[in-house]
Amino acid sequence: MLNNLKLALAGCATLVLACSVAMADGMPAKGGSIKDGPVAPTPFSWSGIYVGGNVGVGWSENTHTVTFASNNATERFAFDPTSWVGGVQIGAQRQMGNLVLGLETGITGGSFNERRVANVVANTARVSDIDWLFTLTPRIGYATSNWMAYFKGGYASAEVFRGTERANIGFQLTGNNRREDGWTVGGGVAFAVTPFISLGLDYSYVNLDVKPRPTQFVAGGVTLGTAQLSDVDMHLLTARVNFKLGN
Repeated sequence: MLNNLKLALAGCATLVLACSVAMADGMPAKGGSIKDGPVAPTPFSWSGIYVGGNVGVGWSENTHTVTFASNNATERFAFDPTSWVGGVQIGAQRQMGNLVLGLETGITGGSFNERRVANVVANTARVSDIDWLFTLTPRIGYATSNWMAYFKGGYASAEVFRGTERANIGFQLTGNNRREDGWTVGGGVAFAVTPFISLGLDYSYVNLDVKPRPTQFVAGGVTLGTAQLSDVDMHLLTARVNFKLGN
């Protein structure tokens, strides 16, 4: 996972720097003709509505504890899957001096899937899968010219699946998929390469408060007494591009 994170950081940074250099000439000119005399440049503004997309990498951490009513045996699994992620975002912001206030919502897809072989019920595996993350975050930023750094925090939710399979053939025995609610915080930097296009790097930490799951029959007459799922922790690092819709 550490190697994937290093590769993702290097790739995202290279993408932003390369695009910044290649497109820097698209910014407004800083002067006028000799005949008209010097013309003051139009100050760049981050104000407006924007839409965009993102791609990057994510990793997740959560545990699943199973206690059986028939023999009081306990299984505990630590899941830490990683996944490539991608999604879309839309937002609006207003710049007042160096201060930028905004609100953004987005949907990010991924497949944080992992499978662990059980040690109580023979030929059984536990499966965890997390996908389709939704966020709604107010943002506050500090801008200087066409650069901006920002902090964000707000609501998050994602689809969280827990299930049981036959270990040898992957046949699903039980499982349920439910959207879990939580919160997110994070931040990032953005660079406007033209008055209407900006590139950036964004980090998000997500915590989902997983609710208790119903009792399930898992295999061979062994009854599941309780299924305790820990909170889900997610980390997302993405490269972004946004398109501002007008001035």
